[in-house]
Amino acid sequence: MKINNYYVVLKGNLNGPAIFTDYADCVKAVSGCEDAKFESFENIEDAYYYLIGNKEKRIKIKDKAKRVVTELPISVISYKVNESDFETINSKYANTICMYVSGGYNYAESKGHYSVLIKKYAKVKHVKKDSIENSTPNRIMIRGIIDSLDYISDNNEMEITVFVATSLGFKTACRNRGNNADLILELYKKVQKKNLRVTFVEILGKAQDIKDYIKSLLCCH
Repeated sequence: MKINNYYVVLKGNLNGPAIFTDYADCVKAVSGCEDAKFESFENIEDAYYYLIGNKEKRIKIKDKAKRVVTELPISVISYKVNESDFETINSKYANTICMYVSGGYNYAESKGHYSVLIKKYAKVKHVKKDSIENSTPNRIMIRGIIDSLDYISDNNEMEITVFVATSLGFKTACRNRGNNADLILELYKKVQKKNLRVTFVEILGKAQDIKDYIKSLLCCH
């Protein structure tokens, strides 16, 4: 699903600033507030800078925002269930370093695991961990991504594409909300430190496709 605009509410009916991707939600957040303060942006980077108050990071040229400093290192693209098939989406990112993320958590046994396959053109690296306790499926996968970044070289401004089959909570983390905000912040810091550019591709409902693809690559190597 392509996001056309990001709506930042600095002052409204909320307890604090927030970013929305749905205009209707933005309207609800400011409705009835006489001194509401909000603005629309075409990209998450400018929305984020406006949210945190770093106005010096943006300048206005012909009523459009132009970024004058390094952009945020992470972007998110989300596809709805059955919106597109895995192979078609995967082929779009063949010229980047790809990470395929799978994971799960057995609540009955209170243990989980992650499996991350890093594909750098013809080379692959499998990173996995079992028996992870006291967690959730999404937190386990985020931890797997953080751990797997150790196998990516630093300071090369490389483009990394991370494939997941669920929404990991980036939107709520931007508002410092959600159960995964702490881990996502840790992920942001690590990506910045390693000077990487990461695109998260959320292909909702394609967990089995990602698992099968990981298995097929491991069989070939």
